[in-house]
Order: sequence, then C-alpha cells, then structure tokens
Amino acid sequence: MLGCSGGSSDASADDAAGDVPADTSPASDGAPDAAPLDGASDAPPDAPVFPTDDGGINDYPLPAIPAACTRAAVFAYAPNGYAKLLDALAADATACADYYVHVAADPIDKTQPRGATVPNAIRARAGRFHAVAEFNWTAWTGTSVASLTWLEKGVEFRNRMTKAGYNIDRGDTWAIVELPATVRTDVNQRGFVRDLLHGLHAGDIGATPRQGFALLPSAPQATPVFSTLASFRTQTETFLSDAAFWTELGAATIGFGQEAWVDPAKTCVNGSTISALSDHVNAYAEYPAVLAANGPVGAAAARTTLAATYFPILNAAYTSSTYLTASLPLAQMQAFESLQIYASRSFADTHPTPGRRVGFLWDETAKAPLATDLAALAQRLASALHLAYDPAGTAALACSPSGATTSCMCQAGGLFNDQWSMYSTW
Repeated sequence: MLGCSGGSSDASADDAAGDVPADTSPASDGAPDAAPLDGASDAPPDAPVFPTDDGGINDYPLPAIPAACTRAAVFAYAPNGYAKLLDALAADATACADYYVHVAADPIDKTQPRGATVPNAIRARAGRFHAVAEFNWTAWTGTSVASLTWLEKGVEFRNRMTKAGYNIDRGDTWAIVELPATVRTDVNQRGFVRDLLHGLHAGDIGATPRQGFALLPSAPQATPVFSTLASFRTQTETFLSDAAFWTELGAATIGFGQEAWVDPAKTCVNGSTISALSDHVNAYAEYPAVLAANGPVGAAAARTTLAATYFPILNAAYTSSTYLTASLPLAQMQAFESLQIYASRSFADTHPTPGRRVGFLWDETAKAPLATDLAALAQRLASALHLAYDPAGTAALACSPSGATTSCMCQAGGLFNDQWSMYSTW
C-alpha cells in the first residue's frame, strides 16, 4: 500500500500553537567536537549536491533535468500519509524539480526508518521522486541508543536506511525531524547536532555521502507578546552566530527547513492586496534568512549556508486544528496554499533565499476530509508548484494558469501580526 497513513505526526498541537517549542534536550552522550569520519569533508559545498542522473544502483532511471531549467527542490513533509499527494505530484510535476517525500519513522520503534515497499513505491513514480527517511530526534535520545555518540547515531541510521530499502545512490536521503528548540540557545546541543549531521551525511566507511534535510520548529505566527518575540529574536541571533554549526549544516544538507506553519488567521486578512498578503507570509516564513542576511560579520557562515539551503515548510494541512486550518473551506484552503507558494516564489526573485527550494506540510488524516476534497487540494498544490518552477515559471502562475493573482487572495478574517517585521534588522 502506497503511503503511510498509519503513522502518527511528531508535531504536537502545543508545538504548533503554543510558545517556543519545548526543550527536548538529549543526554550528553556525544562529544561536540568529534573527529570527522574518513573521507568526509568539513568544507560546505558551493551549492547543494543533488542526485546524479545515473548514480549507482539506479532501480528506477531518473529523467534528465532539461537544459532550460533552473533546478528546484520540493520537500513534502508528510507525517500522516501522502498517497493522494503523490498521485497529484506525479501527474503534474515540473521536470525542473527533484521531489523529496518524507516517510514517517516506524510507529513501533521510531529509531527505525519505515521500509518494506514504501521507499520503493516513491521511487517508482514517473519523475524525480526520492524517499526521505525520518530521523526522529526525540526517539534517538532514548535509552535504547544511549550508548552511541551522536556521530555514531548518524552512521547507524544510514546503515538502517540501507537495510530498509532506501537507495542512497539514486537520491533517497534522510531528514532530521523536529530539532530541539534548545539548539538556538545551547552550544553543547548544537555540538550534538553537528556530530549527527556529520554521521548522517558521510555514512559508514565506504558509503556514498548524501546530503539530507534538517527541520526546526518555529515560534507560532500568532505569538502575541512583543517581548516574547524580541527574546526569541535574541535567541535566533545567538544561533546564527555559531559559525561551526552553520558550516557543518551547509556541508551536510540540501535543505534547512523552518517548520513555519503559516496561520491563515494571521495571513488571509479580508480586503488586503496580494502584496500585503504575500509580505506577511514572508515576514514570518523567511525570518531566519532575513535576519542572517542583515547580520554582522559573525553571522557570515549562517548567511552563506542559509542562502544555499534555507526554505520554509509551508502549511498545506487541510481541516487541521493542530495546523490552524480547521475552519477553512476547500476553496479558501486552495487559495491559502497557492498564496504561500506565490509568496515564496516571489521572495526568491529579490532575495538570496529560498531560491528554487520549497517545502510544505501535508496531512491526509486530519478530520478525515472527503477524498475528493483532498484530491482537489493536492492537484492545486501540484499545479502551483509546476507552474511556478517550470523554466518559464513565475510567482503569479502559482495562483492560476492564467497568472491571475486573485486566486491567491484567501479570506479568513483575522488580523495581521506585524511584529514579525522586527526580524528585518539585526
């Protein structure tokens, strides 16, 4: 059976709608400055290393990227299934993109990547589709793996991926899901993450290095208190000033994703212009990269890495109270997801991020929406991505094939939260 609808999301309602995500500090079982594995590079690449067109055991040949393309990377974070999404993406894909589909960890033992037929079924789709095994941070802090350093945990996970049927040589990869909030404030925690990234990227001796993804939850868009956001900005500035962390992240990842669950109540404000709607999406969804871009010399490593890897994980979860979309009817949800892609694509035209990288959350279980509604939502998402990232793609085409931006102008009442504009300066 294609998909993983039996899985459960690791994102809680508290993470999505509360204050800064809770501390999930691991035991101190890794050394922040562990030596690199043999053959691994400490230098960040000039650009992400995408899968080759004919790499290793190529069980499903990868179609070539057309010469006219500017290469894109689409990341689908799907903790609760992706069957209908993948149907739509495969039927309406841009030839310019690699599509990375997150596969939730095994629900019985979340230190194990879900295998069997799942990664194979993703690769079997026509197009450049890759399975992404979930490295569940919380599970890997548990007692069953406490004897391993974080470097060893990364290497072990890569070995488990191979046993589970992921094809690294073709482009399957990994994603660290829900890094702890303390990575922003705790230098030792960042050291553990650096070691983990190194192990995941390099794998065991003789393995093919493979860049993956790292995902970090954000404070919610609706955070109401100025002092809370100001404190969060100070934490983010400290985070962005750790050159060793950002250098390692740049070497090890295709994408660093901010779990920015854009809130329709703070975005789809009635009577607004498309420019105002888009600006408020980006003030929230792009804030780490904007802050780094305007930072001092001490943020240079973060600025370089974010320019090459950063992307927001946008909100395409339907009828979900956890992800703030429970009250949106289908037509407004389609406009909301289209608006977010429009905003991200237009932002890239005038800023160093997110380039041709885009991610989104997808949920096939929330309130069990009608199958026809879910299919229609997936089709709108696939079309928006296709038209925005094709060789002649534009931001406006994310709204509709005609380029009419009225199709992106969602309405959900509410008011903008203008306090995220404080991130425009260091």
